[in-house]
Amino acid sequence: MTAVRSYTPEHLPVAVYGTLRPGGGNYEWCAAPHRPIVHSGVVEGFALVDGPGFPYAVPVADQTIVVDVLSFSIETWADAAHDLDQLEGYPHHYDRVRVFVEPGEHDGTEAWLYTPRNAARVIERFGFVLSGDWFNR
Repeated sequence: MTAVRSYTPEHLPVAVYGTLRPGGGNYEWCAAPHRPIVHSGVVEGFALVDGPGFPYAVPVADQTIVVDVLSFSIETWADAAHDLDQLEGYPHHYDRVRVFVEPGEHDGTEAWLYTPRNAARVIERFGFVLSGDWFNR
C-alpha cells in the first residue's frame, strides 16, 4: 500500500475547464493514477481566455464557464493535488481558489479552481472563449 502524502489544502474536488477535462490532452495523465469521479457543471463569475494551447479561467463578473469536477478519494487526494499543482505551476503561475460549481449532472458543490496570478495580463494578451466552454470554441 502506498503512503498518502501529507498535503495542506482542504480535501475538495477540483473544477477543470481545459486540458484536464475528459477528452483533453492531460486528462488521462491525471485520471489514470488517481481515478476521480467526474461530473459536469458551471462556475459563475469567471470567463475563459484562449491561451497558447490551453485556456485560462479569469474572474469576470456576469460570465460563466463550463467545467468538469474531478472528485478524488481521501486516499488519492494528496497525490492528485500535488500532481495538479505541479502541472498548473501553483503557486507561481496559478492561484488555487475556492468556487461553487452549479449543478450540472450532479448537485452543486464547492471545488478548487486554478486561475492565473496575472489575470489582467492574460486578458490583454489572449482572446476570450465566448461560449465559456473550451471544447465548444
